[in-house]
Amino acid sequence: MLKFKPDFLKIDMSYVRWIDTNPEHRSIVRAIVLLAHENGIMVVGEGVETEQEQLVLESIWVDYSQGYIFNKPSPVIEKRDDDKTHHYTI
Repeated sequence: MLKFKPDFLKIDMSYVRWIDTNPEHRSIVRAIVLLAHENGIMVVGEGVETEQEQLVLESIWVDYSQGYIFNKPSPVIEKRDDDKTHHYTI
């Protein structure tokens, strides 16, 4: 993780799922968040489906969340520009 110096780190939904009732998931995510923040990396929780999951993520300082609780996935559109492909979520 530190070798590449990312701006964001996504926490996979397999750790987010049941984080409100599973102390192992909570502990793992808390450790990842601490490591990321100590190195200037923002953290995104992926696959949030319940308010309880979101509340736990907020309590352990996850910066951003995404998932069905907020909105269903949107289609991605593609735009080609001078041999570069750009992806946009609408």
